[in-house]
Amino acid sequence: MMAGDVASRDLRRHVQKAYPLAVVATVSPLLGLLGTVIGMIGAFDKVAAAGSLGDASLLGGDISKALITTGAGLTIAVPALVLYHYFRSRTNMLGLMLEEEVGELIGGWFGAPLDRDAAGEEGGDAR
Repeated sequence: MMAGDVASRDLRRHVQKAYPLAVVATVSPLLGLLGTVIGMIGAFDKVAAAGSLGDASLLGGDISKALITTGAGLTIAVPALVLYHYFRSRTNMLGLMLEEEVGELIGGWFGAPLDRDAAGEEGGDAR
């Protein structure tokens, strides 16, 4: 059915428009994790250079950096993921509505229901 093919192609194109949100939602927590790892490496390097865990002020700056990058990554990822799923769900819902409307339209044009009397007459001719 040509109308179904056109609708399917159009739906794929609209779903593809939401794909960048999925990329942001996937990559941003990883960037936050990378910042956490870099911050923790810096903190432990300072501890190793100082030779003692007794001074917490050595760790404060790098641990703060680690937590800030993690928070920033999650702050970006969560809304992006929510928006991606919202737009994808909405596109699918609109696609289903379009499919139903096209089906009804094509059914109305080409699939007119048979009249029972006409069907009985046809059955009588076949005997």
